[in-house]
Amino acid sequence: MKAFGSLAYTTHSRDVLISGYAATVPYETFAATLTTKALSTRSDLILVPWSETGAVSEVPSLESAGAGKDPLANREFSKLTEDLFIAAEKVSSIGVYFDSSLFKTARFSSKKRTGTSIMPDDGEGNSVTYSSTNSGTTHLHVFYASTADDLFAVKLALQLAQNPAVHLSITQLAHPPTVSSEDGHVRDTSFNDLKAHAVSLAANPISFSNVAAATPSDEVLAGPTTSSDPGNVVFIVGRSVANRSRADFSRVKSSEVGQQTIGTIGAEIVSKIRVGVVGASLLVVQSKVESTGGSP
Repeated sequence: MKAFGSLAYTTHSRDVLISGYAATVPYETFAATLTTKALSTRSDLILVPWSETGAVSEVPSLESAGAGKDPLANREFSKLTEDLFIAAEKVSSIGVYFDSSLFKTARFSSKKRTGTSIMPDDGEGNSVTYSSTNSGTTHLHVFYASTADDLFAVKLALQLAQNPAVHLSITQLAHPPTVSSEDGHVRDTSFNDLKAHAVSLAANPISFSNVAAATPSDEVLAGPTTSSDPGNVVFIVGRSVANRSRADFSRVKSSEVGQQTIGTIGAEIVSKIRVGVVGASLLVVQSKVESTGGSP
């Protein structure tokens, strides 16, 4: 619920309607159920928070006991997320939210296995304490690399930045090799048009910067935390996976699961947050593919 609560606060009275529904469905139909609901409600964005337990269920499993330290090590939830990205790509845009609390390595750091159960040493390993972010300001930092998902990330951040409590930074990265010069030019034209009208699109001045690298450096990532509460920093990136076909996660290398699920930049940011380079949350988005087709 933290993901929905944070977004609700950030977008309060800013033309974003958030609806919630509850349904109990088999694991195999999770993506199809969400897609059907999004279609029937004509949703613009499906928002899914990453597993807080390291498993699809609300309690940690034996197989995912170590996933608390590395959210992307959770192959089960990674597969579920990828299924949703594929199933709903022509129905709605999709966002996957990693709350900053997921990267606290104290969670699941010490467990005893007894029979078929997992027992935390201190008896509190299954509890999660969230600090309130419903005060002060929120700093959104978007990374744009000329993909369709990146452009959607920029547009979404601009809408959220209409809130006076939100400050926005946008960093333009180098084109990835998967983006053709023609597609990159079209998207960059739209991006530059948004940049030219930035003054009228957000409640506060927007900070723009350019980086020659394809992924953000430690210094770039740490930038927002120098003037903001780390708990209120949210990175927003496009998923931008070139091959959107379904992967066999049983055959995917552990080091590549994250890139397949949330893209290269998203996986890189997760790794940086995990090792303490920066304290922040992460929102990975995939833009809706229109019926005429499109590439990430």
